[in-house]
Amino acid sequence: MKQFAKTLVRMAAVVLTCLAASALPSWSGSTESEIEHLLDYIEHSDCTFVRNDKDYTASSARSHLERKYGYAKSKVANADQFIKYVGSGSSRSGKLYRIRCGEHEYKAGDWLAAELSRFRAALKATGGATSGG
Repeated sequence: MKQFAKTLVRMAAVVLTCLAASALPSWSGSTESEIEHLLDYIEHSDCTFVRNDKDYTASSARSHLERKYGYAKSKVANADQFIKYVGSGSSRSGKLYRIRCGEHEYKAGDWLAAELSRFRAALKATGGATSGG
């Protein structure tokens, strides 16, 4: 009877481990490379990042989003969620981030989503290999 109880405990531990692992975000190399590409895209743009009505350089924007991503990573399962939870607006003030490129201004989420779409299309067209990001 003791052996049966030990076996049940082991089986329960295995089942719980599997359930816990399935609840985690599904990370893949493509998710990480897409997010890294978006961060590089921001940093190397000639655009101004507007956060809470204050202008920031592109490299400051990248640093801010990397820090924010570090806090939100457990909620972010893919690059689309990165844009939604990290790149679109302030979680403190609720204000949308904006990107100003020359005379044009965009919602940061839309700007990042357009670039992610372009990046994915380039990956698909080249069979998964790009030179950027």
